[in-house]
Amino acid sequence: MATPQIFRALALGTMVGTMTFALGCSEPGRPAPNVHLDVDRPNVILIVLDTLRADHLGAYGYERATSPNLDAFAAEATRYSRCIAAGSWSLPSHASMFTGMPAFQHGAHRTRDQSGAVVDLALHEDETTLAEFFGNDGYATAAIVANTGIVTGDYGCNQGFDTFEGHRVPGVELNPIVLDWVAAHAEAPFFLFVNYMDTHRYYNTAKRRGDLGLEVGSDDPVVSLLIAVLEHKTPSPELIQAITNHYDTAIGNVDHALGELFATLRDWKLFEETVIVVTSDHGELLGEHGLAEHGRDVYQEALHVPLIVKGLGEDSGRVIDTLVGLSDIPSLIFDHLPKDRLKSLGESFPDRPGNHPVIAQNAYSFPISMANPGWGDRFQTVRTAIFEWPYKAIFSSATDEVKVFNLDIDPDELDDRSEHQSELIARLRMQFDQYVQDRGRPPVARQIPVRPNKKAREELETLGYL
Repeated sequence: MATPQIFRALALGTMVGTMTFALGCSEPGRPAPNVHLDVDRPNVILIVLDTLRADHLGAYGYERATSPNLDAFAAEATRYSRCIAAGSWSLPSHASMFTGMPAFQHGAHRTRDQSGAVVDLALHEDETTLAEFFGNDGYATAAIVANTGIVTGDYGCNQGFDTFEGHRVPGVELNPIVLDWVAAHAEAPFFLFVNYMDTHRYYNTAKRRGDLGLEVGSDDPVVSLLIAVLEHKTPSPELIQAITNHYDTAIGNVDHALGELFATLRDWKLFEETVIVVTSDHGELLGEHGLAEHGRDVYQEALHVPLIVKGLGEDSGRVIDTLVGLSDIPSLIFDHLPKDRLKSLGESFPDRPGNHPVIAQNAYSFPISMANPGWGDRFQTVRTAIFEWPYKAIFSSATDEVKVFNLDIDPDELDDRSEHQSELIARLRMQFDQYVQDRGRPPVARQIPVRPNKKAREELETLGYL
């Protein structure tokens, strides 16, 4: 059974989620600001739809119409069909997007300290971020985020932003704040980062016009699913359907917010002449592999995320099947900037598609999970996924166990082929070791544990992290 600590956190989260996610609306008829457009200094918007797995989107083959606005965006942009998150929770993935580095190199992840305690490490100020790059180039920079638990200054995620605001509200309520900032900075080039949280616990299932019409009860199925997996029970089909309905409804709501944002940018003549990237930091497990939510393992439901990039004036869609990671995002943005203005990049953003192994790591898990006896020793390890499409190998730091899956024929990762892939395993292990050797890890002196204050701890408890 779940401990009382879990039930306290779940109850708190349900209460806060219900209050926070009352449906809002964007302001209609906003006056267009004065806009200055310059192809040599284009605006850049990076949008993260927090906790959004790719396979629940129409553009990625999902049968439900969860994402008409995102699908329409993908139809006139470049969609990467095989994008892998840097980790299965927010901190390492956001830090990889901001720095162009894997988690082991930038160091913003979870580890054990000298006493053996599991701690989170903030992104160190010595690392160069996208916001710093653009700020040094004369851009106005801003981050407007709904993830007020992890994507915060305590974790180093505010580094380089002139404006950094956290608002734990649904997307339709975040949009007016975003658009206010855009309107105030539309005459100069800007770099804007937006994080939406509708598809993170507790899912935004508020009713709206044009929603999916799915059956969504008042009881949050995340609670029941967590209890089932803690007791090592197979969740019932009814429970899986319930949580899927909640999650898909939340996708529909964040997609609606995205559509509103894009519509206003079009009205303001900013959409076509802005580099826009839409992605996610990680996915979400809905009962697969005996797991719920995220931050607990490196299966595809938690790692396969959307990545859609629209360049200046781009209006015809294309699909790229090259395997990419979130650390490639800076280079994909820079591909749309004038080459003679990128001399200062140097080694600051090293990853680009094809020049590095694609990996994902999950170190241990959240304290609330590690402390629960229902999980046993499952999370007392660092899990590393290394890809060589269509193969994926999962290595564990605690044992010699390696699992290998062929994702083309076994996308659900149910058929371990490791006994037939000894050469592949050796090759991938060697590639990873060489990757770490070439890039290096941050020195111990730069490993700064995050010590959240009381208010921050309450927010982390709400999100199910403590």
